[in-house]
Amino acid sequence: MERGIYIGLLAVMLWGAFNASTRHLFVVYDLNVWAFALTHMLVAGLFLTVIGFQSHSKIKALKTLKNGYTWAYGFLRLCAIIMFMYALKGMSATEATFINCINVVMSLFVGYFMFKRVPKLQDLPIYLLITAAVAWLAYVQPNGFMSSHVIVLVCSSLLFSIMTGLMEKHPEAQTSIGFRGRSLFTGIVMLVTSLIMMLAVFCFKFAPVPENMPLIASAIEGLPTLDMFLSKELLIAAVVVGLVLRAPAFYASLLSLRLLKTENYMLVLTFIPFSTLFFESVASLIPSLGLLPFHMSLPSILAGCVITLSSITLILLKILRKAKA
Repeated sequence: MERGIYIGLLAVMLWGAFNASTRHLFVVYDLNVWAFALTHMLVAGLFLTVIGFQSHSKIKALKTLKNGYTWAYGFLRLCAIIMFMYALKGMSATEATFINCINVVMSLFVGYFMFKRVPKLQDLPIYLLITAAVAWLAYVQPNGFMSSHVIVLVCSSLLFSIMTGLMEKHPEAQTSIGFRGRSLFTGIVMLVTSLIMMLAVFCFKFAPVPENMPLIASAIEGLPTLDMFLSKELLIAAVVVGLVLRAPAFYASLLSLRLLKTENYMLVLTFIPFSTLFFESVASLIPSLGLLPFHMSLPSILAGCVITLSSITLILLKILRKAKA
């Protein structure tokens, strides 16, 4: 378990840097969320697939492609990423990651319904404390609980909890051994998902717009054009973020999940907001980056501390129970 925690903390630092840099790109360059999400995942997936692919890995690659969990996980992952990135347009990356910690509580339901793991009764008050702190952070956002950014972020957290459970069930995820094997598996999941979704985006973009369905028409109008995908700023950002941050962060996350299991993995990820806070605060001190001034109220920071300290308490309780068993 200790190795899983160390790798999980590495993933935490990488995700914090990813969140802060993504927020920066949206604020400064106003990149299209769909285009950036699909392109940087395509770059990261291609990179990991090339690294992990060997002649004797062909069977493994085919098994991964044929497995339904690969497609379900990849689709949910991409939807969750796009929702999270949309939320970054309306709040700081730190606030978004703190609210995203509600997936710690959601993972309880995933653990029960997918694996029949019953939570300990003595842990429930701590989970309620986390829920209350997240609710406060959502409430103080513009428009409170009715904010579209908050609603989308909660939906993203739900999808993230479900897909984490799916990956724990994925047979190839549990049997991928060594750096190359895990890289191949991770790369294929990202590559296949981004390619299929990119194709779907173009199909919907050129589909006839239903005039009697304004919501669907508005959604289709918001999809990126080919020019958006080919813009210099987006391509450079996608390559740099995909290779330097997304690929290693995704790799470390899946390895940590395999070692820790769903609930413990979610608890480690509650440190991401402080990692994001660190990178976002440092970036805001550099005027040349063009970031908006970063500010969080004291009550919001305290609510974030409650979430993280509660998660630390849960981890310690689990370790103590394991030591006594």
